[in-house]
Amino acid sequence: AVGVNIAGTVLAPVPYAGVQLWIVFQNVYGVSVVGGTLDGRGQAYWACRRAGGGSSCPASTRSLTIYRSRNVVIQGLTSVNSAGIHVTVQASTGVAIVDTVVSAPGDSPNTDGIHVKQSSDVTIRNAVIGTGDDCISMVEGSSDVWIQGVTCGPGHGISIGSLGDTPEQVAVRNITVKAVTLAGTTNGLRIKSWAKANSGLVDGVAFSDVVMRNVRNPIIVDQNYCPGNFSCPTEGFGDQDHQCVIHERRGDVCDAGGGAVRLQPEPAVHRYHHAERLAGLRGAAAGGRVVLPERAWGRVWTGCSAELPGRPGNVFLQVR
Repeated sequence: AVGVNIAGTVLAPVPYAGVQLWIVFQNVYGVSVVGGTLDGRGQAYWACRRAGGGSSCPASTRSLTIYRSRNVVIQGLTSVNSAGIHVTVQASTGVAIVDTVVSAPGDSPNTDGIHVKQSSDVTIRNAVIGTGDDCISMVEGSSDVWIQGVTCGPGHGISIGSLGDTPEQVAVRNITVKAVTLAGTTNGLRIKSWAKANSGLVDGVAFSDVVMRNVRNPIIVDQNYCPGNFSCPTEGFGDQDHQCVIHERRGDVCDAGGGAVRLQPEPAVHRYHHAERLAGLRGAAAGGRVVLPERAWGRVWTGCSAELPGRPGNVFLQVR
């Protein structure tokens, strides 16, 4: 085994020259990366994006990438101000990211905290993540991912997808999110896929013991994902979401709406989703509504006066 100990703070080179990857561990086995701070110094890139530079801006740089590797441990690492994604795990297996801090301003573009792609047996535990994009994102080929003890905010929450943008997609399977807190995020728990014909699949997703505070869109399952709403596809369902299970222990009353649960498209999404025992859920803002497909729940609540089904016990999900 090889140990890499980072002492102090490592600064990314600036100005940016469009380099997409900063620090990469590729084709390694049994490596541990311990301690230290990576400062991506992404302020110049963010300024270009905010000014509307678009394609004239250099490519964003990802701070740390684990690629085609096995049995890698990242422990006690702090990543700040990455121009792009802070930590990427791609085409790898047996990766553990523990006791990690990720920090970037809430308005920094595309600064995902931890991004998992085409990887299996990934553990993310005891992390504090605040970014301008997804705190944790998982895309095609992600399987057997365990997320526990994570605090997220600001950011866009914990996301699966987007998926289904190309015809051939590898399934996302066996994702467990447990004992996490989301505070001040745009979204809470999100699954998003394009409305394109493809072979993708999302299966075996379980959320439990989740606390949300001041979350704009607590739960979203969106099969019509189309950022910018421009030239959006309408080919029907893409990725099928089998067995997305939301566990809890007791029923509660939905308070003040706010679109606490949004399943899109409403009429047919129940063909794929099996949300079970959702409770302790309160809307994030007044004036919205809770949308629950009829077959998944036995009825549709358009207001917030009905008690959600559940059993006595501990609260699984709080949105307040």
